[in-house]
Amino acid sequence: MPELMSDKQVAELAVRRGRPTKYPWDDWTDGQWRTFKRGTPEQCELPPEDPDHADFAVDIETFRVNASEIAKPRNLKVETRKVGDDQVAIRFLPKPKEQPTDNVA
Repeated sequence: MPELMSDKQVAELAVRRGRPTKYPWDDWTDGQWRTFKRGTPEQCELPPEDPDHADFAVDIETFRVNASEIAKPRNLKVETRKVGDDQVAIRFLPKPKEQPTDNVA
């Protein structure tokens, strides 16, 4: 019989069984705005203090989608803003708790 799993369980298994995540998402999900710079794969290998360093080498929209996918199993919402031709600002926030609705007629 199929086993039921939560989104978080699936995400954890995917990380353990698949390739590890490329980015330290857990460090970035603290509610702070962070600006990420797009560049080449070679620029991503440079040390962060190098002025030519880049944070990711995919299309900005792809990086934004990746952030959204990371947020789901962590029960977070993600806000993104394109802040330049090759930069995006991202922050993760807790999802607001759903308020019970009154079914009073």
